[in-house]
Amino acid sequence: MRLNAVTTFQYDRKTYSCAVKQQDLHLELRVQNFKTKYILAVRQGETLGLLGRDRATARPIDISQPYFFNLIKAALGALKIAELEAEARKTDALFAELSKAVECQAEQIELLETQLQLLETEKDKLSASAQQRLGGLRSESAASDRRTRSERELVAKLQAELAAEKQKAIALETELDRAIPRVNRQEFWQQVEGELGEDTWANLDRAVRGPLFEKLLESEQQAAVIESLNCVGADIFAGSTPAADYSTAGLPLCEIVERAIVNDFFTELYRFLCDRYPERRTPSGHCELGGLKIRAAHQSGTRSAPWGNLAQLLAPNWHCLRRDALDADRPPARDVYVTARARELTERDRQIVRDCLDAWDSPIARWMQRSTLAASALDQIRQLRNRIAHPGPLHIWQYRHLRASIIGDASRRGILAQIYSASTARTLP
Repeated sequence: MRLNAVTTFQYDRKTYSCAVKQQDLHLELRVQNFKTKYILAVRQGETLGLLGRDRATARPIDISQPYFFNLIKAALGALKIAELEAEARKTDALFAELSKAVECQAEQIELLETQLQLLETEKDKLSASAQQRLGGLRSESAASDRRTRSERELVAKLQAELAAEKQKAIALETELDRAIPRVNRQEFWQQVEGELGEDTWANLDRAVRGPLFEKLLESEQQAAVIESLNCVGADIFAGSTPAADYSTAGLPLCEIVERAIVNDFFTELYRFLCDRYPERRTPSGHCELGGLKIRAAHQSGTRSAPWGNLAQLLAPNWHCLRRDALDADRPPARDVYVTARARELTERDRQIVRDCLDAWDSPIARWMQRSTLAASALDQIRQLRNRIAHPGPLHIWQYRHLRASIIGDASRRGILAQIYSASTARTLP
């Protein structure tokens, strides 16, 4: 894709220009409205762009909104079609040049064949040097014939390539006519039920099932938007920009775990400490356990409890993702896990956590009693949530790992099935 090559197109009865520009170390798609001069700038795979007349005053825009989503698809399509048309013009010029060369070769072969025929009739009368000349003409004629066949094959290949490029342009125009992808609610409901298992789905209370489904649907919808934009934009950016960022698809999955599991645990542990060990409560309102500050999720106006402390409260060691795996755009060839170890906690502190889980009548508590398994799963999800919260993309393999950790896949059960399946849980009240 040529940098700075400007193409114009029509969208929603307005005229726009678009181009791919270099911005810092990345390529950036810029779409400008001819009339207002507003520019929409976005990098491949990102779901936030900038909209304004200049970068300093531009405001962030969620490009998964239908209007901006389809505007970007139209711009990417216009650039690709322009590129295909340029390639078609080159192919046409080369085709014309080769066709002319083939005609010249054909004329030369015809002349050689005429000379050969004349010499063949007088073959017996020819001198040795003439006989040698006759052999040379035969070789030259054969070579010319081979070149002509080769060039005709090349012309045929170019014709096929030209036809293929034109078909690509037609297919792309068809793709651009499609609206923003929408996940079918009913079909996705059945998909989730199948992925979790009927017993897991049945064991979820209705009050839990609805919000859970909405978060899963939001995640699936965001993933569909990202994949759709990547499909249209892949050839435009030609792999020169950062990998697609699945953060907006991963965040709703993390919120499921944070709100339905992590926050409930810390709220229950805080209540347990306040009831059984009031001396551990400090004037600031939190409780102390092994040097850790334990708060309920709602305290001090915070929406979330300190997730980073959870794993070490459940187990003395667990498996977390390697640091280099978190930065890799594909799963590392070697093991992606490393063993993490808890800070020093007394046996009495650990017994308090175990007593809290024993007293907590919840499938979550019974699952957390499988300490290493629960600590590993929750800490890996926490690591990916932290990646979403900081600069840098959530790569597709990390998004899939996150989804499989929660929902499950063909190779393993996710934590929801581990908690709520009939073998590990009683139906919630």
